[in-house]
Amino acid sequence: MLNCKVTIDAVNLRSLSYNYDLIIELIPVGLTSLADAYIDVSDSNFNSSLEQYTIPRAIRLFSGILHVKSLVLSSDALSTLSHAENLLSRLPTFHNLTHLGVDREMYDFTGEALMDILEKSPKLEVLDIVDGFDPDFCLDGEVWTLRPVPHCIKYGLKLVRITDFRGRVAEMQFLIFLLKNATILGRIKIFCGESLSANLKKQAKINDQLQVTRKGLPSCAIEFRCW
Repeated sequence: MLNCKVTIDAVNLRSLSYNYDLIIELIPVGLTSLADAYIDVSDSNFNSSLEQYTIPRAIRLFSGILHVKSLVLSSDALSTLSHAENLLSRLPTFHNLTHLGVDREMYDFTGEALMDILEKSPKLEVLDIVDGFDPDFCLDGEVWTLRPVPHCIKYGLKLVRITDFRGRVAEMQFLIFLLKNATILGRIKIFCGESLSANLKKQAKINDQLQVTRKGLPSCAIEFRCW
């Protein structure tokens, strides 16, 4: 099975959804019309003995969809990429990408991979985080502070949406990082988790904390949506 390859050579393909592990290699070729893609590269079979196969295959898969305009990744896909050495230098530049989504809860050690993808997405305008963050995700905040801010965050990002937001430390760190650095960010839509939806006082406190962070930069509307 490790030698099995599937090539997709379709210049007019508009949409691609891939939900599988990398035991079988998918090789996209010439997908210059690709408008949207969903990539869920399962890491359930990931182990050190297979790393020599899975990491290069994951990189080739992403290199084959470099023309995509809207990309949604599972957290497992980010986890797989996080095992790659020198990921930033191995990823393609997504020159057409304006929308990036992460499907399912972001968890520990995937932050670096997310930052690498952001660094390679210079025209990104919309960022969607579905299901919020694991409590341990970037708990020390170093991934946001110890490396340069991606160009797209500084000069391109206009809208951020976070679903199932619970006001956790990791979630707040992420929003504070964006509000401090995204100079043209105009709107953050926060879809509250069930417990936060019922706590209007906590919502107001979070809003005040985030608005203070934005001082000195153009205003950013912060919307809370509840269950």
